[in-house]
Amino acid sequence: MQNLLSELKNIGWEQLSHAYGSAEDVPEILEDLYLLEDEKELQDCMQELWSNIYHQGTIYEATAYAIPFLSDLFQHKANLQKAIFHLLVAIYEGNYRKAVAKDAKTEILKGIEHLQNFVNSLNEEEKAKYQLEKEDFSLLKQLLP
Repeated sequence: MQNLLSELKNIGWEQLSHAYGSAEDVPEILEDLYLLEDEKELQDCMQELWSNIYHQGTIYEATAYAIPFLSDLFQHKANLQKAIFHLLVAIYEGNYRKAVAKDAKTEILKGIEHLQNFVNSLNEEEKAKYQLEKEDFSLLKQLLP
């Protein structure tokens, strides 16, 4: 995960936008998601990221750049999987600006294999624990090649 963290710093986030303007705060939020262990702090970070890169159903420039990190976090932070799953599904269904749509959807599809492996590994009890809805599984199946 350290290699991906170093890549985080190589993106010109300050030149990208999200719901509240400059996305210069996104790398710090993502880094916190990698490093923090406290559940409340992680939830707060996820909520802030969600609001920034997927605000009221709208997808922003920074969204596409955040997706590879979300996919990586999904693989390595079990306590974030449910929240990341729902965010990625929501992003895929979001309102895209023409310039953003291709990049974000391409990145989502790259990470979809990780979601598929995760979902396939869940039994019914675990699915209930993650509060994944039947609609989520249905949408996920539609997204997969």
